Amino acid sequence: MSGGKAGLLTLDRTEVLQIYERLVRDFENSGDPIHPAGIRDDHLLESAISRQHVSISNILKYPDPPSNAATLGFGLCNTHPFYNGNKRTALVSILVHLDKNKQCLWGTNEEQLYDFILAVANHGVAEWVTRQLGLKLEYEPGEGRTEIEVRAIATWLAHHAEPVRRGEERIITYKELRKILRRFGYELENPADSYIHVVHYGPDGRSKSIDTIWYPGDAREVSISAIKRVREKCGLTEEDGIDSKVFYGRHAIPIDSFINRYRLVLRRLADA
Repeated sequence: MSGGKAGLLTLDRTEVLQIYERLVRDFENSGDPIHPAGIRDDHLLESAISRQHVSISNILKYPDPPSNAATLGFGLCNTHPFYNGNKRTALVSILVHLDKNKQCLWGTNEEQLYDFILAVANHGVAEWVTRQLGLKLEYEPGEGRTEIEVRAIATWLAHHAEPVRRGEERIITYKELRKILRRFGYELENPADSYIHVVHYGPDGRSKSIDTIWYPGDAREVSISAIKRVREKCGLTEEDGIDSKVFYGRHAIPIDSFINRYRLVLRRLADA
């Protein structure tokens, strides 16, 4: 997890590649695989990621989550650092970026998200945002086309961004919960009849059943109440010395959740 100035959190190279690789794996057996996969130009990838850290007189050019997510998404979408999957990576990266800063998009739908990313890719996002929000975006002194497009993206994101309203730090899937628990010596095992067992393994390798929770499948999201229950049963709460930052860990970014939630949009972007 990378930190920006004034508490802003950004995405680093590892996290962007994690998003891309997860998309590649998720779509490899679908009708819309990311093929050929891989980094087309490493310098362009670094350039897209570094856009988050551009500063003037040591002041970030994009200091808030919507504008910082906007410049990252613009760079990933339009510099084409990957052979394929750039639009899909840009969309998920924007969503993950906002989530890391405890924001999410409200009052929008899949059709709008699809049109939004297409407008970004086709360099028509300033006009699209003008129509969508009924605003007039004018060039500021010294501003080029790229700057006004990023500002348009940021304006649309800010219009729909709201603080995340949940008691836990992250939305995660059961697959992600499994990885988190494994770090603390726990496993999710023996699924049956829509339930799965939470099991603890001691240093001697012996197992102990801790709890049984609802289990609709690895790709489904875990409810907030289920996460709280597991943390309490396993002694992984803040009172036990395990705060949310420690529990979720460095790489617990909710990629699977966003891929599952916006799968139809991502499939449509594959053909755009």
